[in-house]
Amino acid sequence: MGDWTSNKGSNWHCAEGQFPAPEAVLDMVETFKPTVLFGLPTLYTALVRANSAKTTDLSSLRQSMSAAEILPEDIYNAWKHLTGHGPTEGLGSTELLHIYLSNQLDDHRIGAAGARVPGYEIRLVTPDGEPVEPGEEGAMLIRGHSSAPCYWNRADKTSETMRGDWIVIITFWVAPTI
Repeated sequence: MGDWTSNKGSNWHCAEGQFPAPEAVLDMVETFKPTVLFGLPTLYTALVRANSAKTTDLSSLRQSMSAAEILPEDIYNAWKHLTGHGPTEGLGSTELLHIYLSNQLDDHRIGAAGARVPGYEIRLVTPDGEPVEPGEEGAMLIRGHSSAPCYWNRADKTSETMRGDWIVIITFWVAPTI
């Protein structure tokens, strides 16, 4: 357990020295009564499938956040059934040290990474670097105030991922048709 009192008196808890098994995480929620839970889709999947999920007191949770990849709809719905709210999804990366796409607490779009977070620019481009048309797939380029300048001692990875001040996310995305 640790304290993070430098930010408005908030506290955080982690399972020191143990793998965050679903039963241990559920036990920590019931014991320490956090109001916000951060996790990956794999964690939410394990939690909703855990034997004690339906009997654990999760009433302290007022908000849940999920990031790294899109949360499956059945897991979103199962977590919502257990807690009264679905996880708010966002997408970020280590290279940007932050979430750059996020749904809003009151606007969850299941299967979507969300809208651009203020402070970040996002472009979808073809393999030739041209902007994609609506409905077309493209690689995502992101830049913002938290972008890493390089990979330490990895010039090859830096040239592959970082183009000037843009971070290249090779996973292909579809441009919105709105």
